[in-house]
Parts: sequence; structure tokens; C-alpha cells
Amino acid sequence: MFVFSYFFSGFFPSGGDYDRHFYKAKNGCEGSETVGWGEEACETYSPLFHVIAQPFTYHQNAFFYFVLLILGLITPLILFWFTKEWLSVVLYFTTTVYFYFSIDGFFPQALAGIILLLIFLVRDWRIQVALVLLSIFAHGHAFLLCLIAFVLTNFKRGFLNNAFLGCSSTFGANKPEIFNTNIEGFITTGVPFQLNHALIFFARIFPFPFLVCSVWYSVNKKYKNELLLMALVCFVAGFTVSHRAFYFIPLLLIPSLTMFALGLKGKQRILFWLVVVASFVYLFGGWINFKTCLGFL
Repeated sequence: MFVFSYFFSGFFPSGGDYDRHFYKAKNGCEGSETVGWGEEACETYSPLFHVIAQPFTYHQNAFFYFVLLILGLITPLILFWFTKEWLSVVLYFTTTVYFYFSIDGFFPQALAGIILLLIFLVRDWRIQVALVLLSIFAHGHAFLLCLIAFVLTNFKRGFLNNAFLGCSSTFGANKPEIFNTNIEGFITTGVPFQLNHALIFFARIFPFPFLVCSVWYSVNKKYKNELLLMALVCFVAGFTVSHRAFYFIPLLLIPSLTMFALGLKGKQRILFWLVVVASFVYLFGGWINFKTCLGFL
């Protein structure tokens, strides 16, 4: 998928926050207004991603490959670490839009997602504490989520804006206005919570059939319940803090979905993998459509 994405990436820089993070990593906040980012907002943004990415900003292509490394190699390998099953990697690229959509600018969040997963993987609470502290510099909301993860995992062990409103991966530039309808009572990251934010979770971030299967397996098999509880926290945070919190949910539930898939037999297995293939075609096709809409293909 790392190599495959190269051939379908078009012009490497993409939409959303891509340029902002590239130029912050390259120049600090100098000239931040040229990419639609006020200097004050730039300086207050969590710096960890930009510090790590700075050596790769000598060329746009190098920066793009660095992003692919985070999203297309490190993240799925961590999921493999959870299950020791290669199917986790396959399901990462086929059952969620996380890899494709994050390429359009959610880089600090992708880094925060790695830290979040590592908190559930490591056994030493001292390393976990270090990761929680590191998350302060990764993303504005990462510390709270990672702190909750630390509590959940140690409790179990007994130690205790959508930037793309004009474009849609499904409809291209002709997205119906109804999807921009505000849902009263919810404001996340300073912007109204829209119908589009809710629908994209069940249709693209983690399509409903996979969500149901993973939750069912987690509950009935009592498999890594701390991940399920964390996913629930992220679901609530998606409505109350930032709709981008939804993107952590598939990372937390793909291990359960992997175990569910391994237990299927006969026609159930065939049906499941037909749905997985259909999901991949839809998600990857949407990625191409989205980039075409933004003018990068």
C-alpha cells in the first residue's frame, strides 16, 4: 500500500492542513499567514510532529514520503503488534478511511494516534507515563485522551473542523447542501457539528458493519475491553470536543475486528470478505475522487 499510494497520489501536497504543517515544520511560523494560518495560532500549535518532520522538509516529496511512513507503515505495524495477525494490516487499509483521509493534513493527530496505541501496548507504567507526557506536545487534545488510556489500561491490570466542506469523496464538488446542516447543541473545535460529520463516521471512518462486528466481538469475547472503552470515550469526544476524535475509533477496534474475521467460516467468511473488498473499492475510489475534486489529480 505504501508503494501503491505513490502511483495514485497525484501532485504530492494535498488539501486541508497539509501546507500548514509542511511550512511550520520547514520554517517555524515564519510566513504562516501565506497558508491561512495566523502567527499566533501557528505558535500555539503542538510542535512534536513538526520537530520530527523538519529533516524531511528539504523537498515536498520527502515530506510526503515521511507522512506515508507514519500512516502507511508505522501505524499498521503497531496494529499488527496488537494481534500478531497480518489481517490487521489488511483491515487497516480496507475498512477505514483513516489512512487516506489523514494524508490530507491530519499529521499531528496521526502521531497522537500512534502514542495512544503504544500506551495500550507497553507493560511498563513508567514508559506509559512518559508517553502521556509526550502527548502534550503531539496534539491539543492528545493529552486528555492518552491520560484516559493510561487510567483504563492500568485499572484493568490492577494498578489502580471539517476542512473540506466544499469537496466530498463521494459526491466530489457536488455535495448536497443537506450534509452541511448543523446539528444543534454540538460545537466542536469552535465550529458547528454538522450532519456530514456524523454520517462520515458510519460510512467512511469506520463503516457500520465493521463497527458492529468489532463491538460485538469485544463484548462477547471480552477481548481487550480497555480498547472498547477508549473507543467509547472517543465517540463521545467526537460529538463534544472535536469530530476528529472519531478517527481514533477504528485504530482501537481493528484488533477486535481481526479476531472476529479469523473466527468466521464458510459462507460467513466469504460474505465478510466481499464486504471488505467492496469497502476498499469505495474508500480508495473516494480518495481518488476527493483528490480530483481538490485539483490534485
